[in-house]
Amino acid sequence: MWGFRYKAENCGLELEEGGDIMQYSFAERTKAMLSSPLHFMRSLSTRDSFISFAEELPAEELFPVSSLEAAAAAVISKSPAALQYGEPQGYLPLRKWLCANFKQMKQTDVDAAQILLTTGSQQAVDLLARVYVEPGDPVLVEHPTSPGFLQILKMQGAVIVPVEGNEDGISPEHLLQQLESLRPKLLLVSQTSRILQECCGVLSGARKYWRFANHASF
Repeated sequence: MWGFRYKAENCGLELEEGGDIMQYSFAERTKAMLSSPLHFMRSLSTRDSFISFAEELPAEELFPVSSLEAAAAAVISKSPAALQYGEPQGYLPLRKWLCANFKQMKQTDVDAAQILLTTGSQQAVDLLARVYVEPGDPVLVEHPTSPGFLQILKMQGAVIVPVEGNEDGISPEHLLQQLESLRPKLLLVSQTSRILQECCGVLSGARKYWRFANHASF
């Protein structure tokens, strides 16, 4: 009978069988993984009387279950290849569709080989952090922001710097000050997380941050 026993003092794990103990030592950066508010919020969301807006969990009774079942059956019956891993960059027909969409909506030429599909925003942020962030690099974040994003940045050793803001989003003045003084590696903004903000406000805000980034050679 094997069992695991965590040792917080040296960030290690003991694997034991009977009286024998085998010790494993993890990398120092795994200390950032020890506690996640997402686990706590997920445990609360199982209560019938608790409604969580933190993770944007939709009401399960609104899921189009029958439509999803029909779609899955249609895809699987068409070809058993749908059960394979597929291409590492993501479903090719979808990437081609995105290329056409970029061309039509944004007048931007993009090749399907330049597109990488992810399973969500957190995977995308994780990949970007691995590519761009070195230990000690300053990264600006909207405050508050996703706990999952913060955990990713901590794992990469980033120096997380919150940018002041209000109900309208990040403060342009404080953002420009931080850009010029810190020369951050990344700026993490989740404007679409503000559910009540109008679409035009999101777009104008994105253009505003882009102008600041150009001004500060960010």
